Amino acid sequence: MFPLNSIYLNPTDRCNLRCAHCWVAPIQDEKVQVREGEITLDEIKSAVEQAIPLGLSMVKLTGGEPFLRPDVAEMVEFFHSRDLFVSIETNGTLVEPGLVKRIGPLLSGVSVSLDGMESTHDQWRGVPGAFSDALRGARLFVDAGVETQIIFSLHRRNARELFDVLRLTRETGVHTLKINPVLPVGRGHALAKKGFTLGVDEILDLYREIKAKAGDAGTYLYFTLPVAFRSVKDVMDGDISECAVLNIMGIMGNGDISICGIEKVTGDLMAGNVSKDPIAEVWRDAPVFNRLRREVPRDMEGICGRCMFKKLCLGACRALSHYETGSFTSAYYFCRIAEEMGLFPRTRCIE
Repeated sequence: MFPLNSIYLNPTDRCNLRCAHCWVAPIQDEKVQVREGEITLDEIKSAVEQAIPLGLSMVKLTGGEPFLRPDVAEMVEFFHSRDLFVSIETNGTLVEPGLVKRIGPLLSGVSVSLDGMESTHDQWRGVPGAFSDALRGARLFVDAGVETQIIFSLHRRNARELFDVLRLTRETGVHTLKINPVLPVGRGHALAKKGFTLGVDEILDLYREIKAKAGDAGTYLYFTLPVAFRSVKDVMDGDISECAVLNIMGIMGNGDISICGIEKVTGDLMAGNVSKDPIAEVWRDAPVFNRLRREVPRDMEGICGRCMFKKLCLGACRALSHYETGSFTSAYYFCRIAEEMGLFPRTRCIE
């Protein structure tokens, strides 16, 4: 049986911002609370305890916005007490000094979203002041010695501000800038239809430009692209970070279990619920997990089936491919379009 290495925990399906591109489209709510119907702290602890014998080594708190939960510090303390790596993905706006002092030493890393400079970020996130609050939150983590990453969601309106954000992250002392092109899923699907997302050729050009200009000094730069488009040096150095979808369990804000947060969007990938289903049984027997293991990467289709990196890449984001086609084996959209445009590296194909 595949080891369950990671849990991606969404402790709430709510967010205090209204981000235009969010792929999980959470409920907008500004109140820090545990709402009726949300997974309880005891349920979270029980699920994690059950997952440890299955190989669990890491929990990532994501969202929604994790800091809308008043018990987030207790979660982090519990995970750390079980010798687990703990990371948090956050919009950074609700971060307070006392909380950082309490949980900072227990975190393996934190990622804060910043999608451009002030006016662009605030407009895209739908709340005035989001930029200054996010930057303040990132600085609190940096000052506390936490490995801090800025996540930049790349789209047409902020593309040229990427270089300003890189400069800002270096000035702030942030360790990593991760660039994620907005995906055509959830709210991002509507954006793609309206032309707000960049084309494959534009993304590849920007990738080469910023890699050339970034140099080696300061903040480490990571640009999210399928492995086939990364340099030989990056691959040889292990400087890639692909989704280990076969070793991940996603737990939603209501306790539903799936491969990741995509279940909130598709509604057809639920494997169980922590309130009633033993984690070991779900991991071993749920049809969703077993179909994924049986088909990926063995039955990958199109360019992904012919790619020499399919066993490493696993088709990039299988959640997105399932969202688009209802299949775990369909070719990843970026690679499919790149092949159609003659941009997929032929040296990475097995004919």
